[in-house]
Amino acid sequence: DTDFLQKLKAEIPAFLHFLQHRQLSTEKESRMWFNPTLLHTEALQKIIRSNRNRLEIEMHELVLDIMESVGTDTFSFCYSDILLLLVRSQVKVEKHQVRKVLQECWKLTPAPNGLTYTTYQFNCNRECRYEPIRRVGRFYTVTR
Repeated sequence: DTDFLQKLKAEIPAFLHFLQHRQLSTEKESRMWFNPTLLHTEALQKIIRSNRNRLEIEMHELVLDIMESVGTDTFSFCYSDILLLLVRSQVKVEKHQVRKVLQECWKLTPAPNGLTYTTYQFNCNRECRYEPIRRVGRFYTVTR
């Protein structure tokens, strides 16, 4: 059809009228139109979890490994404790990177005062690879 473009141009006013007067099937609930909880699915959560930086993934795996090996639901540690464990796990890391993961990514705050806590250190001679040790300091606590 050689007049197809002309026919399309003639339909523009009718199409605009349709767009302006149509009945929408949903109401605007947020800036993204839809309620964010409707868009937050298990698949999206899986993508968000896998999009973390390398150090955060290593720290998460280390903490889970300690909790599973020892059989506890909480793990307390200071910067130096987690640094030593990461170095023993052959993860090249610096203290400021660990601080950034703990405070910015995991949104943890240390204990307000220097208190006694139980942490775990690497021990090759033990069956579960980690042995408890009592220390004093401003520690972080992670729960499952």
